[in-house]
Amino acid sequence: EVFWSGSFMVGVGVLYNRFHNSDPIAATEIDAIRHYLDETLVPLKVWLDKEQIPILTGASGAFETILDLMEHEKVNEEFAILDVEKFPQLYQKIIQTTLEDRRTMPSIPLERVEMIVVSVILVKWILDHSNIEKIYVSAYALKEGMLVD
Repeated sequence: EVFWSGSFMVGVGVLYNRFHNSDPIAATEIDAIRHYLDETLVPLKVWLDKEQIPILTGASGAFETILDLMEHEKVNEEFAILDVEKFPQLYQKIIQTTLEDRRTMPSIPLERVEMIVVSVILVKWILDHSNIEKIYVSAYALKEGMLVD
């Protein structure tokens, strides 16, 4: 059963190209991203205000990078659980880094060094506007397929 669905132009590519111009990212750019998310994600925010959603599931990409940068419980090779309470520390660390800093961080693949900043800003917005208690990270994305019983 699908409880709610929506599609929004808030991918990290969109956020990066539109807002991330400074190195490290400027506070005004972070504010602009958050304001854009506040305006664009109103329907999601309305739904989250009504529902108790304790789990966010992230799949591959930026979530795997976040997983490598944070304490987590590895359930198996394809699945892990992030410690949500530790996310603010990671967020502060990442937004203060320069592109060159991130290039030297072994846990961040080179293909993610540019967009990981806007990725953590987006995840923080979600956590700030929900009751998420756990973040599940799957090694598989929806492009690999999904079965529902």
